[in-house]
Amino acid sequence: MTSVLSSPAGAGDKAVRKPTRKATAKKKIVRTAGSVAGFIDALTPEAKRRDSRQLAQIMRRASGRSAMLWGNGIVGFGRYRYQTSAGRENEAPMIAFSPRGAKLSLYHMDLEASALLRRLGRYQTGQRCLYLARLSDVDVSVLEALCAHSFRRVRKAHGG
Repeated sequence: MTSVLSSPAGAGDKAVRKPTRKATAKKKIVRTAGSVAGFIDALTPEAKRRDSRQLAQIMRRASGRSAMLWGNGIVGFGRYRYQTSAGRENEAPMIAFSPRGAKLSLYHMDLEASALLRRLGRYQTGQRCLYLARLSDVDVSVLEALCAHSFRRVRKAHGG
């Protein structure tokens, strides 16, 4: 007997499809009730802890919003709701950072703000993300302006 999963197309058996990743995907980022201060205080080494505290202050001033812990290691400021292509409603921070890994990851940054990016210092980019090895590599006043600009862009696009 031939397995339904391995039968060739047109063999008369209906192929059973595995659920797609999209159909089984869960929310990647959800707000948690954890303490932002407790999360940052538990970071090692000390340099990452110090940079995370400073970055939290920068994003707080830039957004005018309090920090919230999202998922298992994202510190976010503000929040907005959006609808996925599958019709589900999700929530995300307007701007955020994560101190996981070797670099600080800053989320929802406007990478088209070229005038600010030219003056920022050393960084790398990803899709709407900015990666910093350490805060001492960048001009923190330019970083704060970029965070404020990015926050306004997200707020304009999504409300909140």
